[in-house]
Amino acid sequence: MLLDGFRLIDLTQGPPGATCTHLLADMGMEVIRVQAPGREAATDRAASNVAFDTIHRNKRSMFLDLGVQEAREVFYKLASTSDAVLESFRPGVGKRLGIDYQRVQAVNPRLVYCSISAYGQDGPYSDFAAHDSEVSAARGAWSKVGDTIGTPGSLVNALMADTGAGLHAALGIVSALLARSKTGAGQYIDVSLADCLSTQQLSRLQQLLITGDVSPSAHSDRAVFLCKDGKYLIQANVEPQNWERFCKVVGRPEFIDMPDPHSQAYRQMVKEIQKVMITKTRDEWFEQLSKAECCIAPVLELGELYDHPVHKHRGMFLELDHPTMGKVRQLGSPIKFSDTPFEFRSFAPVLGEHTRELLREAGYPPQEVEHLIESGAVKAWGGRTTKVP
Repeated sequence: MLLDGFRLIDLTQGPPGATCTHLLADMGMEVIRVQAPGREAATDRAASNVAFDTIHRNKRSMFLDLGVQEAREVFYKLASTSDAVLESFRPGVGKRLGIDYQRVQAVNPRLVYCSISAYGQDGPYSDFAAHDSEVSAARGAWSKVGDTIGTPGSLVNALMADTGAGLHAALGIVSALLARSKTGAGQYIDVSLADCLSTQQLSRLQQLLITGDVSPSAHSDRAVFLCKDGKYLIQANVEPQNWERFCKVVGRPEFIDMPDPHSQAYRQMVKEIQKVMITKTRDEWFEQLSKAECCIAPVLELGELYDHPVHKHRGMFLELDHPTMGKVRQLGSPIKFSDTPFEFRSFAPVLGEHTRELLREAGYPPQEVEHLIESGAVKAWGGRTTKVP
Protein backbone atom coordinates (compact mmCIF):
# COMPACT_ATOMS: atom_id res chain seq x y z
CA MET A 1 0.00 0.00 0.00
CA LEU A 2 0.94 3.64 -0.40
CA LEU A 3 2.35 4.24 3.11
CA ASP A 4 3.39 0.67 3.87
CA GLY A 5 6.63 0.64 5.88
CA PHE A 6 5.96 3.88 7.78
CA ARG A 7 5.10 3.84 11.48
CA LEU A 8 3.31 6.49 13.55
CA ILE A 9 2.78 6.62 17.32
CA ASP A 10 -0.61 8.15 18.11
CA LEU A 11 -0.86 9.83 21.52
CA THR A 12 -4.08 11.72 20.75
CA GLN A 13 -7.57 11.65 22.19
CA GLY A 14 -10.62 12.84 20.27
CA PRO A 15 -11.78 13.36 16.66
CA PRO A 16 -8.90 15.48 15.21
CA GLY A 17 -6.19 12.90 15.89
CA ALA A 18 -8.50 9.98 15.14
CA THR A 19 -9.39 11.51 11.76
CA CYS A 20 -5.73 11.99 10.89
CA THR A 21 -4.63 8.48 11.85
CA HIS A 22 -7.71 6.89 10.27
CA LEU A 23 -6.68 8.28 6.89
CA LEU A 24 -3.01 7.33 7.33
CA ALA A 25 -3.83 3.81 8.52
CA ASP A 26 -6.20 3.26 5.60
CA MET A 27 -3.36 4.25 3.27
CA GLY A 28 -1.10 1.59 4.79
CA MET A 29 0.78 3.35 7.58
CA GLU A 30 1.29 1.36 10.77
CA VAL A 31 -0.48 3.32 13.51
CA ILE A 32 0.11 2.48 17.18
CA ARG A 33 -2.53 3.95 19.49
CA VAL A 34 -0.97 4.68 22.88
CA GLN A 35 -3.48 5.03 25.71
CA ALA A 36 -2.84 5.85 29.36
CA PRO A 37 -3.87 3.24 31.96
CA GLY A 38 -6.89 4.41 33.90
CA ARG A 39 -8.78 5.56 30.78
CA GLU A 40 -10.31 2.14 30.13
CA ALA A 41 -13.77 3.03 31.35
CA ALA A 42 -13.85 6.18 29.24
CA THR A 43 -12.28 4.84 26.08
CA ASP A 44 -12.57 1.07 25.84
CA ARG A 45 -15.41 -0.42 23.84
CA ALA A 46 -17.25 -3.69 23.81
CA ALA A 47 -16.06 -6.15 21.17
CA SER A 48 -19.41 -5.85 19.39
CA ASN A 49 -18.91 -2.10 18.94
CA VAL A 50 -15.28 -2.47 17.92
CA ALA A 51 -16.44 -4.55 14.97
CA PHE A 52 -18.16 -1.48 13.53
CA ASP A 53 -15.38 0.98 14.43
CA THR A 54 -14.27 2.48 11.12
CA ILE A 55 -12.04 5.20 12.51
CA HIS A 56 -9.70 2.87 14.45
CA ARG A 57 -9.47 -0.04 12.02
CA ASN A 58 -6.07 -1.04 10.62
CA LYS A 59 -4.36 0.10 13.88
CA ARG A 60 -2.65 -1.50 16.86
CA SER A 61 -3.10 -0.50 20.49
CA MET A 62 -1.09 -0.47 23.70
CA PHE A 63 -1.29 1.08 27.17
CA LEU A 64 1.60 3.23 28.46
CA ASP A 65 1.57 5.32 31.64
CA LEU A 66 3.77 8.14 30.37
CA GLY A 67 3.94 9.61 33.87
CA VAL A 68 6.20 6.67 34.80
CA GLN A 69 9.86 6.72 33.74
CA GLU A 70 9.86 3.04 32.71
CA ALA A 71 6.95 3.73 30.37
CA ARG A 72 8.72 6.76 28.90
CA GLU A 73 11.71 4.56 28.17
CA VAL A 74 9.38 2.22 26.26
CA PHE A 75 8.03 5.22 24.35
CA TYR A 76 11.56 6.39 23.46
CA LYS A 77 12.40 2.92 22.23
CA LEU A 78 9.30 2.83 20.02
CA ALA A 79 10.02 6.37 18.78
CA SER A 80 13.57 5.42 17.82
CA THR A 81 12.22 3.10 15.11
CA SER A 82 9.14 5.13 14.16
CA ASP A 83 8.64 7.75 11.48
CA ALA A 84 6.15 10.04 13.17
CA VAL A 85 4.51 10.97 16.47
CA LEU A 86 1.11 12.64 16.75
CA GLU A 87 -0.10 14.26 19.98
CA SER A 88 -2.99 16.49 21.07
CA PHE A 89 -2.02 17.48 24.61
CA ARG A 90 -2.62 21.00 25.86
CA PRO A 91 0.46 23.09 24.97
CA GLY A 92 3.27 22.41 27.43
CA VAL A 93 2.02 19.03 28.64
CA GLY A 94 4.33 17.06 26.34
CA LYS A 95 7.36 18.91 27.68
CA ARG A 96 6.31 18.30 31.29
CA LEU A 97 5.99 14.58 30.50
CA GLY A 98 9.38 14.54 28.80
CA ILE A 99 8.00 13.41 25.43
CA ASP A 100 8.06 16.72 23.53
CA TYR A 101 9.67 17.17 20.11
CA GLN A 102 13.07 18.29 21.43
CA ARG A 103 13.35 15.24 23.69
CA VAL A 104 12.17 12.78 21.04
CA GLN A 105 14.29 14.36 18.30
CA ALA A 106 17.36 13.55 20.39
CA VAL A 107 16.33 9.90 20.19
CA ASN A 108 15.44 9.97 16.48
CA PRO A 109 16.47 13.01 14.39
CA ARG A 110 14.51 11.64 11.41
CA LEU A 111 11.21 11.66 13.29
CA VAL A 112 8.31 13.88 12.18
CA TYR A 113 6.43 15.20 15.25
CA CYS A 114 2.97 16.73 14.87
CA SER A 115 1.00 18.55 17.58
CA ILE A 116 -2.73 19.27 17.24
CA SER A 117 -4.30 21.88 19.52
CA ALA A 118 -7.25 24.25 19.54
CA TYR A 119 -5.42 27.54 18.93
CA GLY A 120 -1.79 26.55 18.36
CA GLN A 121 1.25 26.04 20.57
CA ASP A 122 1.70 29.76 21.24
CA GLY A 123 -0.29 32.97 21.13
CA PRO A 124 -2.96 34.63 23.30
CA TYR A 125 -5.45 31.73 23.08
CA SER A 126 -2.96 28.85 23.27
CA ASP A 127 -3.80 27.96 26.89
CA PHE A 128 -7.57 28.01 26.36
CA ALA A 129 -9.53 24.77 26.47
CA ALA A 130 -11.82 24.38 23.46
CA HIS A 131 -13.57 21.86 21.24
CA ASP A 132 -14.93 22.09 17.71
CA SER A 133 -17.89 24.36 18.49
CA GLU A 134 -15.91 26.94 20.48
CA VAL A 135 -13.12 27.10 17.90
CA SER A 136 -15.62 27.37 15.04
CA ALA A 137 -17.38 30.25 16.76
CA ALA A 138 -14.12 32.05 17.57
CA ARG A 139 -12.95 31.65 13.97
CA GLY A 140 -16.13 33.15 12.45
CA ALA A 141 -17.41 29.91 10.94
CA TRP A 142 -20.78 30.40 12.65
CA SER A 143 -21.18 34.05 11.72
CA LYS A 144 -24.67 34.66 10.31
CA VAL A 145 -24.80 31.07 9.11
CA GLY A 146 -28.58 30.91 9.57
CA ASP A 147 -29.38 33.14 6.57
CA THR A 148 -30.06 30.19 4.28
CA ILE A 149 -33.81 30.40 3.79
CA GLY A 150 -35.84 27.40 4.89
CA THR A 151 -32.97 25.45 6.47
CA PRO A 152 -34.57 22.63 8.52
CA GLY A 153 -31.71 22.38 11.01
CA SER A 154 -27.99 23.00 11.19
CA LEU A 155 -26.50 24.08 7.91
CA VAL A 156 -23.69 21.51 8.24
CA ASN A 157 -24.06 18.72 10.79
CA ALA A 158 -20.34 17.93 10.92
CA LEU A 159 -17.33 18.70 13.11
CA MET A 160 -15.63 21.03 10.65
CA ALA A 161 -12.80 22.21 12.92
CA ASP A 162 -12.04 18.72 14.24
CA THR A 163 -12.05 16.95 10.89
CA GLY A 164 -10.31 19.87 9.20
CA ALA A 165 -7.45 19.69 11.68
CA GLY A 166 -7.21 15.92 11.17
CA LEU A 167 -7.03 16.32 7.39
CA HIS A 168 -4.39 19.05 7.62
CA ALA A 169 -2.35 17.02 10.11
CA ALA A 170 -2.36 14.00 7.79
CA LEU A 171 -1.29 16.18 4.85
CA GLY A 172 1.39 17.81 6.98
CA ILE A 173 2.81 14.48 8.17
CA VAL A 174 2.95 13.00 4.66
CA SER A 175 4.52 16.21 3.31
CA ALA A 176 7.15 16.22 6.07
CA LEU A 177 7.99 12.59 5.32
CA LEU A 178 8.39 13.54 1.66
CA ALA A 179 10.70 16.39 2.68
CA ARG A 180 12.68 13.97 4.86
CA SER A 181 13.34 11.81 1.81
CA LYS A 182 15.23 14.82 0.42
CA THR A 183 16.86 16.24 3.56
CA GLY A 184 17.20 13.17 5.78
CA ALA A 185 15.82 15.11 8.75
CA GLY A 186 12.47 15.15 10.50
CA GLN A 187 10.68 18.29 11.65
CA TYR A 188 8.01 19.69 13.95
CA ILE A 189 4.43 20.44 12.79
CA ASP A 190 2.07 22.75 14.71
CA VAL A 191 -1.58 22.24 13.62
CA SER A 192 -4.34 24.42 15.08
CA LEU A 193 -8.05 23.68 14.72
CA ALA A 194 -8.66 27.43 14.37
CA ASP A 195 -6.06 27.87 11.64
CA CYS A 196 -7.38 24.91 9.65
CA LEU A 197 -10.83 26.48 9.39
CA SER A 198 -9.25 29.02 7.05
CA THR A 199 -9.24 26.40 4.30
CA GLN A 200 -12.98 25.76 4.65
CA GLN A 201 -13.61 29.53 4.71
CA LEU A 202 -11.13 30.38 1.97
CA SER A 203 -13.54 31.98 -0.52
CA ARG A 204 -15.25 34.18 2.07
CA LEU A 205 -12.00 35.20 3.78
CA GLN A 206 -10.45 36.04 0.43
CA GLN A 207 -13.47 38.20 -0.41
CA LEU A 208 -13.13 39.94 2.94
CA LEU A 209 -9.43 40.64 2.37
CA ILE A 210 -9.98 42.00 -1.13
CA THR A 211 -13.17 44.03 -0.67
CA GLY A 212 -13.71 44.37 3.05
CA ASP A 213 -17.20 42.97 2.44
CA VAL A 214 -18.76 41.23 5.41
CA SER A 215 -22.04 40.31 3.72
CA PRO A 216 -24.46 38.31 5.91
CA SER A 217 -23.85 34.85 4.49
CA ALA A 218 -22.28 32.90 1.65
CA HIS A 219 -25.52 30.90 1.54
CA SER A 220 -28.15 33.61 1.23
CA ASP A 221 -28.94 32.73 -2.38
CA ARG A 222 -29.61 29.08 -1.49
CA ALA A 223 -33.02 27.91 -0.34
CA VAL A 224 -34.28 24.74 1.28
CA PHE A 225 -37.83 23.71 0.40
CA LEU A 226 -40.26 21.47 2.27
CA CYS A 227 -41.91 18.93 -0.04
CA LYS A 228 -45.20 17.03 0.06
CA ASP A 229 -43.76 14.03 1.91
CA GLY A 230 -42.24 16.13 4.72
CA LYS A 231 -38.74 15.83 3.26
CA TYR A 232 -36.53 18.66 2.05
CA LEU A 233 -34.82 19.71 -1.18
CA ILE A 234 -32.06 22.31 -1.51
CA GLN A 235 -31.45 24.46 -4.57
CA ALA A 236 -28.29 26.47 -5.31
CA ASN A 237 -28.93 27.74 -8.83
CA VAL A 238 -26.61 30.73 -8.55
CA GLU A 239 -25.75 30.76 -12.27
CA PRO A 240 -28.36 32.64 -14.36
CA GLN A 241 -28.94 29.79 -16.82
CA ASN A 242 -29.52 27.29 -13.99
CA TRP A 243 -31.89 29.65 -12.18
CA GLU A 244 -33.85 30.21 -15.38
CA ARG A 245 -34.30 26.47 -15.86
CA PHE A 246 -35.38 26.09 -12.23
CA CYS A 247 -38.02 28.83 -12.51
CA LYS A 248 -39.43 27.32 -15.69
CA VAL A 249 -39.67 23.79 -14.22
CA VAL A 250 -41.51 24.98 -11.09
CA GLY A 251 -43.81 27.08 -13.24
CA ARG A 252 -42.79 30.51 -11.98
CA PRO A 253 -40.98 32.16 -14.94
CA GLU A 254 -41.77 35.62 -13.53
CA PHE A 255 -38.97 35.06 -11.00
CA ILE A 256 -36.22 34.58 -13.62
CA ASP A 257 -34.92 38.09 -12.87
CA MET A 258 -33.86 37.12 -9.36
CA PRO A 259 -34.04 39.86 -6.72
CA ASP A 260 -31.12 40.60 -4.41
CA PRO A 261 -30.70 37.49 -2.20
CA HIS A 262 -30.42 39.73 0.86
CA SER A 263 -33.67 41.58 0.13
CA GLN A 264 -37.18 41.14 1.45
CA ALA A 265 -38.33 40.63 -2.15
CA TYR A 266 -36.14 37.52 -2.40
CA ARG A 267 -37.62 36.12 0.80
CA GLN A 268 -41.11 36.73 -0.51
CA MET A 269 -40.20 35.01 -3.77
CA VAL A 270 -38.98 31.94 -1.84
CA LYS A 271 -42.28 31.81 0.03
CA GLU A 272 -44.14 31.79 -3.27
CA ILE A 273 -41.97 29.01 -4.68
CA GLN A 274 -42.47 27.04 -1.46
CA LYS A 275 -46.21 26.93 -2.24
CA VAL A 276 -45.32 25.11 -5.46
CA MET A 277 -42.74 22.75 -3.94
CA ILE A 278 -45.18 21.43 -1.34
CA THR A 279 -47.30 19.93 -4.15
CA LYS A 280 -44.85 17.10 -4.94
CA THR A 281 -42.58 14.78 -3.00
CA ARG A 282 -38.89 15.41 -2.59
CA ASP A 283 -37.89 12.61 -4.95
CA GLU A 284 -40.45 13.66 -7.59
CA TRP A 285 -39.05 17.17 -7.63
CA PHE A 286 -35.47 15.90 -7.62
CA GLU A 287 -36.06 13.69 -10.64
CA GLN A 288 -37.77 16.46 -12.58
CA LEU A 289 -35.32 19.24 -11.70
CA SER A 290 -32.17 17.15 -12.11
CA LYS A 291 -33.27 16.11 -15.60
CA ALA A 292 -33.57 19.82 -16.41
CA GLU A 293 -29.92 20.22 -15.27
CA CYS A 294 -30.74 22.41 -12.28
CA CYS A 295 -28.41 22.57 -9.28
CA ILE A 296 -30.55 20.60 -6.88
CA ALA A 297 -30.14 17.91 -4.23
CA PRO A 298 -32.26 16.03 -1.72
CA VAL A 299 -31.57 16.83 1.94
CA LEU A 300 -30.87 13.24 2.97
CA GLU A 301 -31.06 11.89 6.48
CA LEU A 302 -28.10 9.80 7.64
CA GLY A 303 -30.28 6.69 7.61
CA GLU A 304 -30.85 7.10 3.88
CA LEU A 305 -27.19 7.03 2.94
CA TYR A 306 -26.48 3.29 3.07
CA ASP A 307 -28.82 2.35 0.22
CA HIS A 308 -28.27 5.51 -1.79
CA PRO A 309 -27.03 4.63 -5.31
CA VAL A 310 -24.25 7.23 -5.34
CA HIS A 311 -22.66 5.97 -2.11
CA LYS A 312 -23.08 2.33 -3.13
CA HIS A 313 -21.47 2.96 -6.51
CA ARG A 314 -18.55 4.81 -4.87
CA GLY A 315 -17.95 1.99 -2.39
CA MET A 316 -18.53 4.22 0.62
CA PHE A 317 -20.03 1.40 2.68
CA LEU A 318 -18.28 -1.93 3.22
CA GLU A 319 -19.69 -5.25 4.38
CA LEU A 320 -17.02 -7.22 6.24
CA ASP A 321 -16.79 -10.68 7.81
CA HIS A 322 -16.07 -10.30 11.52
CA PRO A 323 -14.81 -13.43 13.36
CA THR A 324 -17.50 -13.24 16.07
CA MET A 325 -20.10 -10.72 14.86
CA GLY A 326 -20.67 -12.10 11.36
CA LYS A 327 -21.42 -9.53 8.65
CA VAL A 328 -20.70 -5.95 9.80
CA ARG A 329 -20.79 -2.62 8.00
CA GLN A 330 -18.12 0.04 7.96
CA LEU A 331 -17.43 3.16 5.95
CA GLY A 332 -15.27 2.89 2.85
CA SER A 333 -12.32 5.06 1.91
CA PRO A 334 -13.02 8.45 0.29
CA ILE A 335 -9.69 8.48 -1.58
CA LYS A 336 -9.60 6.31 -4.69
CA PHE A 337 -6.06 5.39 -5.80
CA SER A 338 -5.66 3.69 -9.15
CA ASP A 339 -2.51 1.70 -8.29
CA THR A 340 -2.49 1.51 -4.47
CA PRO A 341 -6.14 1.09 -3.49
CA PHE A 342 -7.52 0.94 0.04
CA GLU A 343 -7.18 -2.43 1.77
CA PHE A 344 -8.97 -3.52 4.93
CA ARG A 345 -6.30 -5.18 7.09
CA SER A 346 -7.76 -5.52 10.59
CA PHE A 347 -10.69 -4.52 12.75
CA ALA A 348 -10.22 -1.84 15.41
CA PRO A 349 -8.32 -3.27 18.38
CA VAL A 350 -9.51 -3.64 21.92
CA LEU A 351 -7.47 -1.01 23.75
CA GLY A 352 -4.14 -2.44 24.85
CA GLU A 353 -4.62 -5.51 22.67
CA HIS A 354 -1.10 -5.34 21.20
CA THR A 355 0.88 -4.24 24.28
CA ARG A 356 2.76 -7.52 24.68
CA GLU A 357 3.23 -7.93 20.94
CA LEU A 358 4.72 -4.44 20.52
CA LEU A 359 7.02 -4.83 23.51
CA ARG A 360 8.35 -8.11 22.12
CA GLU A 361 8.90 -6.49 18.72
CA ALA A 362 10.80 -3.67 20.45
CA GLY A 363 13.22 -6.25 21.84
CA TYR A 364 11.97 -6.69 25.41
CA PRO A 365 12.45 -10.28 26.69
CA PRO A 366 9.35 -12.04 28.12
CA GLN A 367 10.34 -11.55 31.75
CA GLU A 368 10.83 -7.80 31.24
CA VAL A 369 7.48 -7.54 29.48
CA GLU A 370 5.78 -9.10 32.49
CA HIS A 371 7.75 -6.86 34.86
CA LEU A 372 6.54 -3.75 33.01
CA ILE A 373 2.95 -4.98 33.21
CA GLU A 374 3.21 -5.83 36.91
CA SER A 375 4.77 -2.43 37.67
CA GLY A 376 1.86 -0.60 36.03
CA ALA A 377 4.11 1.16 33.52
CA VAL A 378 2.22 -0.64 30.76
CA LYS A 379 -0.98 -2.61 30.65
CA ALA A 380 -2.11 -5.50 28.49
CA TRP A 381 -5.80 -5.53 27.68
CA GLY A 382 -8.08 -7.69 25.59
CA GLY A 383 -5.88 -10.24 23.93
CA ARG A 384 -8.10 -11.26 21.03
CA THR A 385 -6.92 -11.27 17.44
CA THR A 386 -9.09 -9.58 14.83
CA LYS A 387 -6.86 -9.65 11.78
CA VAL A 388 -8.36 -10.64 8.48
CA PRO A 389 -7.39 -14.21 7.52
